Amino acid sequence: MHTTASDGTDSVQERIEDAAGKGIDAIALTDHDAINPELDERFYVDDETGVEVITGAEIKCEVNDVGIEILGYFLNPNSEEINSLLEENSELREERIREMIRNLNEEIEYNLTEDEVFRRVEGNPGRPHIADALKEADVVETSNEAFEEYIGEGCPAYIPTPKQDAEKVIKTILDDGGVPVLAHPGRDLEKDEAEDIVEELAGYGLKGLEAMYSWNHKIENNFEVNFAEDRCRELAEEYDLIWTGGSDCHGSESDKYLIGSVKMPYSQVEKLEQEHKLGN
Repeated sequence: MHTTASDGTDSVQERIEDAAGKGIDAIALTDHDAINPELDERFYVDDETGVEVITGAEIKCEVNDVGIEILGYFLNPNSEEINSLLEENSELREERIREMIRNLNEEIEYNLTEDEVFRRVEGNPGRPHIADALKEADVVETSNEAFEEYIGEGCPAYIPTPKQDAEKVIKTILDDGGVPVLAHPGRDLEKDEAEDIVEELAGYGLKGLEAMYSWNHKIENNFEVNFAEDRCRELAEEYDLIWTGGSDCHGSESDKYLIGSVKMPYSQVEKLEQEHKLGN
């Protein structure tokens, strides 16, 4: 799940209160290439709600020229190595957004300024910030329209994010005592390449694979899904990886307000925690 530290719309406490209201015992906050600055421990239990909060980040990288995202769980928010890695990716993200704004202004009559986009950003910038700016300027009616017409993959203003090497990302997470997990593989990997890539990542030390995910929501919103939960679980079993789950919730003011739509047994959280303890 994401917060205002990247392209989410809600704070840490709002995420916690949402989780408590939906009967969720534990959540992980994994902002894009960022750790929310409100998180100062690897994990903690919220005093008021009893919800366990796991500190993490969703880190863009690549393996064999294929873009993926690695979820780091139980990260130390004070780690120099982790923060250096995230800062490198943040700089890449910021430059990408500036390039996309320049491309966009060659396609539309309205002159979108960097300020209109970046004043919305509390943490790392992302395409949803551009979409919101276009909607406010009446260039599009909805955020989905912005993605479909201008900033989605294959659209005129789209720029892929330069990415770091997956082996480096996994090693940095492991050296920190965190737990690296492959995010939504069925969204990022072609079915015929998935096994080879998961095998390679497992060789680098990958510990888990996200099997339960908001697959139906992605399909309904025209995201390409190459395979879903069943195949993900097969890959996790084949390479002795923990299967995990996540809703990819972006908050109450987004079109991905999905908290509670994906739940998994608490035993899987305990397996992640055990891996974290083994790494320390």
